[in-house]
Amino acid sequence: MDTELTMRDLTGDPLIAMMMRADGVAQQELTGLLHRVARQEVERLQTRLRQARADEFYSRLDTAREARVRAARRHS
Repeated sequence: MDTELTMRDLTGDPLIAMMMRADGVAQQELTGLLHRVARQEVERLQTRLRQARADEFYSRLDTAREARVRAARRHS
């Protein structure tokens, strides 16, 4: 399969439905779990993105400071 299943595909799949019945898992439980996991993954990715942006910002700030120091040394 070239694409990932959507929630509707997953919960509507007959084989998955049989496994859920055998395990005593209600569709609402699975859907809720998948939504929670998706939210957690989004939060994790947002945190990583914020950290990467902060790292890049401070790296550029350090580079600019170093350039100013070098320029000040040349002029003194």
